[in-house]
Amino acid sequence: MTMGRTTMDGSQNSTPETPWLTVEQARQIAQCGVKLLYREIRIGRLRAARIGNRRDLRIHRDWIDAWLEASAKSIEVRPALREVRR
Repeated sequence: MTMGRTTMDGSQNSTPETPWLTVEQARQIAQCGVKLLYREIRIGRLRAARIGNRRDLRIHRDWIDAWLEASAKSIEVRPALREVRR
């Protein structure tokens, strides 16, 4: 039995639940552009699996999470400076 899943826009998708994503699906999860994903794959920062001799790529959900975590930068949040009036 194939279970559908709710897409980001709320509609139902009849694709089977799988951790393997197309580049477009990975783009939606990572909330970035496909050009960025292809660039990151090309330079080796993001893993991808090529399907046969075709150009089709699949990206595992865990690989997206690992890529995002590795790309994360620590930021320092400082309280806003208030002007003191006297």
